Amino acid sequence: MSQPAVLHVLGQLNRGGAELRTLEAIEYLVAQGKPMRHDVVLLSGLPGELDERWADHGGQLHYIPVVQHPSKLLDLTRLLRRLRPTVVHSHVALFSGTVLALAKSIGIQHRVAQFHSSSYTPSSFWYTQSQKALLDWAATDYLGVSSVALRGFLGDHWAKDPRARVAYNGLNHDLFASTDASRAKIRAETGTSSDKRVLITVARLDDMKRHELLVDAIAPVLDANPLVEWWIVGRDDTAHAQKNVLPRLNEWPASRRSRVKLLGLRDDVSDLLSGADAFLFASEREGLPGATLEALASGLPVLAADIIPHQEILSQLPGLLSLLPVEAGAPTWTSAIMSFVENILAGNDSGRAQARSIVMNQLAQSPFTMKPAAERLSRVWQYPAG
Repeated sequence: MSQPAVLHVLGQLNRGGAELRTLEAIEYLVAQGKPMRHDVVLLSGLPGELDERWADHGGQLHYIPVVQHPSKLLDLTRLLRRLRPTVVHSHVALFSGTVLALAKSIGIQHRVAQFHSSSYTPSSFWYTQSQKALLDWAATDYLGVSSVALRGFLGDHWAKDPRARVAYNGLNHDLFASTDASRAKIRAETGTSSDKRVLITVARLDDMKRHELLVDAIAPVLDANPLVEWWIVGRDDTAHAQKNVLPRLNEWPASRRSRVKLLGLRDDVSDLLSGADAFLFASEREGLPGATLEALASGLPVLAADIIPHQEILSQLPGLLSLLPVEAGAPTWTSAIMSFVENILAGNDSGRAQARSIVMNQLAQSPFTMKPAAERLSRVWQYPAG
């Protein structure tokens, strides 16, 4: 193929929701015998963790550091003119207005803006209004990973715009199905004995994820239950981690601190979820919480903040989440975690396995799996029918 069918525009190919779920959808379609060339422009100009995996499917990566050097927009325009993809799919929040306006100006017919978060970092009034005006002029399609993602960028009346629709992220639920073998394997690798009960949080240590709230809440739980461990999975070299999370943990007595495992950025999250017994997630801002869906795909009970995207998941999967108000403090979280732990400790292995199986099966029948998600995207990407 001499030109890409789709040109994606992203910041950097790290393991975020937008990057990973887009790549997984492409991989799924390839596995279904539907190859298509997907190129990607990285506006940070920086390499990322998923670069090689993207290139494995024949897509070219174009590093154009517009973030640092706005004058590089000229290079982006030249690239668009040279490649002339069938579809430009922009994932860069409000800046998609500029990207799609350039695409329209050179005659690219299909121009997609996808919103992956429930809100954006406030910028100047004029920047916000100009980008929204460009989006309205240039976009042929608006996708949101949830209704709240569309509302956050397009306003309360997004549903009246015929270009706008929800396109849930999908995951390959089979990869997250917990088994006795995967559980035993990861327990052995982490040095966690079979009698321990593991609470797990999967999220990079950024401010909106609120790990510090969980640190304060879980301390009494660990003191009261010597068989409980807490695994924290995700980037822990962030400024927020260094300033707000790790110092709190380092102040703990060694006996308590020894039962917290900082596992960092991992590519075996499915195994780690298999080895855990419950999922804790205090994030206060998400588009569609992929970590929550992965935990459900692994059959875990989930305790999370009551944000609108979690309500949206509950509308499709009734009863599968336990939610606490966003404004709830550490004592409320401690109480709820204690109840989770009591339920876990009260059950036996057979009962826990049966409960996990029920949750996994419900997730497998939901719209949050890869097949419906990839089929929705294939239509947006102008894949041939059939």
